[in-house]
Order: sequence, then C-alpha cells, then structure tokens
Amino acid sequence: MATKQTTLDDLVRQVSRLIGTTNSVLERYARLGEEYDSNRLANEELRELIKELIEESSRHADKLSERMDRIERYTILSKFGNVSVTLEIESSVAKEHIERALSERLIEQQELAKQYQNNITIVQKRMARLGETVASLNELEEYQSKLNRALEAMKRIREQLK
Repeated sequence: MATKQTTLDDLVRQVSRLIGTTNSVLERYARLGEEYDSNRLANEELRELIKELIEESSRHADKLSERMDRIERYTILSKFGNVSVTLEIESSVAKEHIERALSERLIEQQELAKQYQNNITIVQKRMARLGETVASLNELEEYQSKLNRALEAMKRIREQLK
C-alpha cells in the first residue's frame, strides 16, 4: 500500500510541476502574441512615416525644379528692367524660404518620430522577453510621450504649410 501512496504522491508532484510549467509557457505565449501585435502595429506606423517621407521628398524635388525655372526668369527679366515681375518673384521666393524651413522641420520631426517608435518597439520586445519592470514601464512612457510630442509638432507644421 505504501508504494501506491508514494506513486500517487509522485504523480501529484509531477502534475503540479506540469501545471506550473504550462502556466509559464502560456504566459510566455501571451507575451509573444502581444509582441507580435506590437511589432505589426509598429511596422504599419513605420510604413506610414516612410510614405510621408517619400511624398515630402517628391514635393521638395518639384519645388526645386520650380525654383530653378524662376531663377532663370528672374535673371532674364532683371536684365530688361521689368521691376514689377522681379518684385513678385522676390516675394514668392521669401514665401518659399518659409515653406522650405517648415518642410525641413517637418522632416526632422518625422525622423524623431521614427526613432521614438523604434525605441518603443525595442522596449516592448525587452518587456516581452524579460517581463515588465518599473524602469521599463517608465522608459516606455517616456518614449511614448516624446513620440506624441513629435506627432503633435508634425501636425502643427502641416497646418502651417497649408
């Protein structure tokens, strides 16, 4: 009878260990699922940022072409003394300088947002791998607030460019 009881106790201990192992595996699986979702969302946001950068670069190339044409026109018209058209060109040049400065600030903010998003992804991966800690939560919150500030700055710059 003692052997049956010992065998039963061994089985209970093994089942208890199996339950603990199963719980840790399921927790790890849940963290990996969250990490996958987080990475997927981060990739979508990065694609959006890349798309915006391409659009901005395209607009910049178009503006550059227009500026070169205007410089030629300005040079030719200033030789013939056409003051009204040259003043109009000078006014549009000043406006473009402002737009260009805003566009450069927008690109800087987009690059910052991309970096903050990458940092958030790194912290989330670390949290999925090692678990949540106060330091990692604070770091995640800090990067998220910086990302939000960069996105808000981008929004304001876009409004100014309109």
